[in-house]
Amino acid sequence: MIKIQGPPKSSALFFWTDNTSDKGKIYYASFFTISPVEMDIQDLHFQDESVNFSFPIMVHEPLPCSNIEKIISDARERNAAIVDCGRTTVKSIRARMKKALGEYLQALIAHLVQLQEKQKDMASKNVVDVDFENIKKKLKRASSQERLKKFLEAVDKIREDLVNKDSGEVIEKDLISLNKYRLETEADFESFMQAADRKGKIADRIVSLYKERLIKENESSSQTEVFEFEEELSSLFILNRLDILREEMRKKLAKTNEAIAIVEDIYRIKYLNPPFCSDDDLNKFCAILTEKGTIPGNISKKYIDKYFMVITRNFAEAAKIHKQIQEAEKSYFSAKEKGE
Repeated sequence: MIKIQGPPKSSALFFWTDNTSDKGKIYYASFFTISPVEMDIQDLHFQDESVNFSFPIMVHEPLPCSNIEKIISDARERNAAIVDCGRTTVKSIRARMKKALGEYLQALIAHLVQLQEKQKDMASKNVVDVDFENIKKKLKRASSQERLKKFLEAVDKIREDLVNKDSGEVIEKDLISLNKYRLETEADFESFMQAADRKGKIADRIVSLYKERLIKENESSSQTEVFEFEEELSSLFILNRLDILREEMRKKLAKTNEAIAIVEDIYRIKYLNPPFCSDDDLNKFCAILTEKGTIPGNISKKYIDKYFMVITRNFAEAAKIHKQIQEAEKSYFSAKEKGE
């Protein structure tokens, strides 16, 4: 029996475990999606006279994966349902997929029917002579101000606990509290969360700008005042992600597959065309990042420092760090060629 986390949705992640493998527990995952665009039934590849469902369904081939937690996390960010299909084997995975898909479709249809019934019921209960729009505006304004206050307090609590070097358990509770008071307008909230519990000047700058932007938005400031933060914040979010990947790479250089996955993530950042560096510069960053040893690790950190200076428009300091990087790389690779 499948276990669905949350209500069934038009997009879902199915995953299984295989405990029979010689390599230990292996996970298999598959994505299922119903297209939101209706098509003529004659244009669909799959046709069955007993089924009149004109929305295309796509099911990905079940594939083995080493990091199911990351895949589940990514699926949640995409607002997909999470479906635990239990245990299976490589031989029976296709049959299990077919059975799980059938069960899920039944659950999804039942959920949609239930929603339709609720909508009909609500539509039949019209309330007249009440100025709902005015009430809604007042409640929304008061609620927004209160949530902003609690949100900013939660952010300050996290930063304070980081300075006091409190335990990870304390920080985790802070993050839960922060997520509780998340505002509806925060489209880049996930990127902010990646910086909220980190130390260093990048996170400090992100938190400062993010708080200031929220305050101006709540004060109904002009869009020009709000947008002045967007370019720097956007660049800092990318840089923070790049720094996280740098730290992960330094820990996993000995694990080839995991290290390659991190390099792939870095090159995905490259395709975002970050304004603080060129393609060639990011290639050099990757090259030194994949070298083992303390010296390459220190050089890779200097790249992050240089990018931060570019984002914050401290170009003189950025040029100084750039020269230090060139000299350090020249010395390192020269010594490596000589076998020192």
